[in-house]
Amino acid sequence: MKKFNYLIVVVMIFGIVLMSCDKKDKFFVTFNSNEGSTVSSQTVKEGKKVTKPNDPTRDGYTFVAWYKDSSFTNEWNFDTGVVNADITLYAKWEQYVFTVTFNSNGGSAVLPQTVKKGEKITKPNDPTRDEYIFIAWYSEVIPPSRAELIYEWNFDNVFDYIYTDITLHAKWYAIDKQFKINGLTLDNYPIVDGSTSTLPLNQLIACKLLDIPKEWISRKPYSEKFWEHVKASQTHQSFINLIDNKVDLTLSARTMSPDEKGYADAAGVTLIETPIALDAFIFVVNPNNPIKSLTIKQVQDIYTGKITNWSEVGGNNAKINPYVRDPNSGSQELMESLVMKDLDFMEFPESPDMISSMILVFDIVSTDVNAICYSLYYYKEHILKTTLTKTIAIEGIIPDKITISDYSYPLVAEVYAIIRSDLDKSSMAYKLYELLQTEDGKRVIEESGYVPY
Repeated sequence: MKKFNYLIVVVMIFGIVLMSCDKKDKFFVTFNSNEGSTVSSQTVKEGKKVTKPNDPTRDGYTFVAWYKDSSFTNEWNFDTGVVNADITLYAKWEQYVFTVTFNSNGGSAVLPQTVKKGEKITKPNDPTRDEYIFIAWYSEVIPPSRAELIYEWNFDNVFDYIYTDITLHAKWYAIDKQFKINGLTLDNYPIVDGSTSTLPLNQLIACKLLDIPKEWISRKPYSEKFWEHVKASQTHQSFINLIDNKVDLTLSARTMSPDEKGYADAAGVTLIETPIALDAFIFVVNPNNPIKSLTIKQVQDIYTGKITNWSEVGGNNAKINPYVRDPNSGSQELMESLVMKDLDFMEFPESPDMISSMILVFDIVSTDVNAICYSLYYYKEHILKTTLTKTIAIEGIIPDKITISDYSYPLVAEVYAIIRSDLDKSSMAYKLYELLQTEDGKRVIEESGYVPY
């Protein structure tokens, strides 16, 4: 009997030992980063603390903390929490949130917004401002040295998501109350044609008269109808269109050429050509050409073939490559009337020396270090705004607003408003023709960049 009791005691002790051997004294801690970067699991002894890992990362989110549960109700405290079982900790995230501020630039206030990273800004109601038309919201001025806002914010564009705090600026169009024609609308606006160089003036006149910001003329509902009334068929074709009564008025940097005059005479049409602004006929060379000035006689000798090397006029020892414009173009007619007069040009083949459009002048001269050609000051300085070609002085005088206005630059060109002599004097076209000759008209002409006549 004693032996039996002893055996039972031994068995019990052995069972207790076995049970104690099965009991875990280390546990696994896993980290569910919820789409963040991977965090390694840890083995932690019973009753010990979890070593706080480095915070995980996730694009577009800020890490908040580790939680005991996936519903994020119990945050794990690494300073006090101990492990008594296998556990999983869950990463909680918050998306980046940025502030969008609206600078209404003198208009009614617009409240700021908070926007999550990668999401769109909600387009606010347009602000209002007395005697102004709201154009659109624009981002920061780019580059900062420029005064105007140049990047319109597109609230529907997938590229215009938010990735930082941002300020949007209201851009306004000032209503011009003085430069107006009673009863004028886009539907009854005259058809105004012109040369390439006068297109910005043509646009500005229409925008001011109709209270349409220029930023809107490429958008519906204005885009189609606006360009039916505001055209730039180039100088020669705009004259032909006026003579054929297809347009009501044309703007040009020259008067009729002999060919156009003959065409008008044959059609029994007389045109009235009235100067309204001043421009300058200019010569451009490549920026790497050291030439700074030429006399009119030197230009004449270059284009008659008497001077063929830049060294003859103080430049490099290199052949001069003179280019000309196509016949009846505005620039070519000015070259003949202002510079060449009765002189004959040297022989020019159709290509490549004859240039068919104004912009090609600058494309060619910018790539040919020995080139020379001609254009108009306003086109270069106010339309192209290019530094890829260099305007040279004529008779030592550089064309600018001052030398054009006082005629000290020797090749000043007048810009004309041109109508048919039989134009109805009660028509909107005739009223526009008269308006351009008033003080308000001169103010708008000057605003375009031209020197008023």
